Amino acid sequence: MEALYGAGKETWEHFSRKLDLARDMLPVVSNPNAEPSANSKLKALGKVPSLYTSDHKVCGIRGWTKHETTYKDILIWSAQEDYGISLRTGGVAGLYALDVDIDNPD
Repeated sequence: MEALYGAGKETWEHFSRKLDLARDMLPVVSNPNAEPSANSKLKALGKVPSLYTSDHKVCGIRGWTKHETTYKDILIWSAQEDYGISLRTGGVAGLYALDVDIDNPD
């Protein structure tokens, strides 16, 4: 069985629609084996909102602190199995901190 690192479509749907957090959601590449882009300033994966480039390298999301996510964004991001969910804090949800790292979902 292949390891899954991302949140999965159901989780993206739950956070965006049921919890109404879509506006503050951003992807984060959660695959520890992913390779940063040579042009990226990322020091570590899984800590900063990030995406895959067209050549499947990881780069941070420029301007992520002001980005307002749409449901179209979520549809695209939820299809990428390596994308976990990060939440921009201080938004409409009033969240201050949430950090969950799970190596074994059981």
